[in-house]
Amino acid sequence: MLPVNPQLLDSLAAEYVLGTLRGPARRRLARWNHSQPEVQDAVQRWENRLLSLALALPPIEPPFQVWIGIRRRSGSLGSSSATMGRARDRPWRRAVAVVVLVGLIVALWLIPTRELPPYEVADVTAGNGQLLWHIAVNAAQDKLRIRAFAPERHSPREDFELWALPANGGNPVSLGLMPVQGEVSHRINADQREALRAAARIAVSLEPSGGSPTGAPTGPVVHVADLQRSG
Repeated sequence: MLPVNPQLLDSLAAEYVLGTLRGPARRRLARWNHSQPEVQDAVQRWENRLLSLALALPPIEPPFQVWIGIRRRSGSLGSSSATMGRARDRPWRRAVAVVVLVGLIVALWLIPTRELPPYEVADVTAGNGQLLWHIAVNAAQDKLRIRAFAPERHSPREDFELWALPANGGNPVSLGLMPVQGEVSHRINADQREALRAAARIAVSLEPSGGSPTGAPTGPVVHVADLQRSG
């Protein structure tokens, strides 16, 4: 599922270019990068940023033993001294060293400001597959964003409320009211964060105006969606 939130997409593209995005999340973004223009644009922007940094740095000559280790691991190291001598004259060594150095510098700059935790997202859809809401949780900032696309009509005396459903069968935890248009964003508290961490799905219920008066769903649960984690 392609992230709708531009900030989330930009963060994933940055991690992809730096090489800190790993596993299924990296493979998924690589597929999107071949087919989705918005992903290609995000990746290209980060590549251009890093390229400008690389060009501004003086080249650093890595120790010769580093290249021997690389060639040995790749299976391309010959046994003769002539082969090793030719490796010294490779013109691309300086370019590779600069790129690696820039990647390390930017990664070290990013890591102290955020811990690169997973993002949690969910799409709430109608029975015909139409997207109603997109939900994104930024665990690094304890922030939840809900964007309305085509929410269903309801009485002015009612509101849709979002709930985290713990995978262990515990009580649902309210994550706030759902917008009927546009996007809302708010911080989640410790209880909501723990509920999301333990949840595999979210649910939407129809409640009295202002939300459930009991702290648990009182109206019908009209939608249930899976939480997807990336990063």
